[in-house]
Amino acid sequence: MEEVTLAALLNPVLAEVIAVAFFALWTKQKTKMHILAMSFAYAISGVSFVLSHFVLGRASVLSVVVASGLYMAGITALVWAIGHRADKKPSFLLMSVVGIGGTALAAYLTSIYPTMNTRSLVINTTIGLLFATGVWSLRGSLKKSSLDRLLFWVLVAITGQFLLLPSLLLINGAHLTSSAYRDSVYWLILNFSLAVSSLVLALSLLALCAADLLQQVRELANIDKLTGLKNRRAFEESVDEMFTRLDRTPVPASVVVAD
Repeated sequence: MEEVTLAALLNPVLAEVIAVAFFALWTKQKTKMHILAMSFAYAISGVSFVLSHFVLGRASVLSVVVASGLYMAGITALVWAIGHRADKKPSFLLMSVVGIGGTALAAYLTSIYPTMNTRSLVINTTIGLLFATGVWSLRGSLKKSSLDRLLFWVLVAITGQFLLLPSLLLINGAHLTSSAYRDSVYWLILNFSLAVSSLVLALSLLALCAADLLQQVRELANIDKLTGLKNRRAFEESVDEMFTRLDRTPVPASVVVAD
């Protein structure tokens, strides 16, 4: 029982720590609303875990509507924020329809079936589809930085995780009640895999946001505030870069300076 409680606490505690980290980063660049959205997404996901496991219980329709609804909202906010950062916003309407539809179907199944198999399949498949919209919107980011490519493949892995893990319940063939589901090996695997994927995704996003901040600081250091043009430092860096290229491929070159 103690191990189950600790496993149930793992994801909400981790989610709230990550939410605080994103919020702290947002305070350094308050114009970046996607960072605040990431903080909100992890915070509300952590709340949904607590409500589901410790407050509402897993066997009620209310638990599915509230806890799953909050988690779908968190995933929607996270996917939107990821796309917003890359200027490739996924369809918010499509994600809302998928999230609300998945939550409603899971609630209906809860009202007529006492087992967790079909409910878990619907909820996890819905989450996988939400992440899939993020993967689709970021498909052009592979030509960007190595961090952008890393984020893309992390999202692909998470999408596969949510779409494939429920198949373990179907392969097992057992019809698990809510209490049996929580005591099952599948539930432990799902919780730990969620914790690992959440952490990897958060670290990837934090690294990208930090890189964006460094790039912004670098650009501000090379721009004259009065004219908006590159300053002497940027000019000298450009010249050094040009001479480096000329050393590799010597061709005639000249510099024209006008004031």
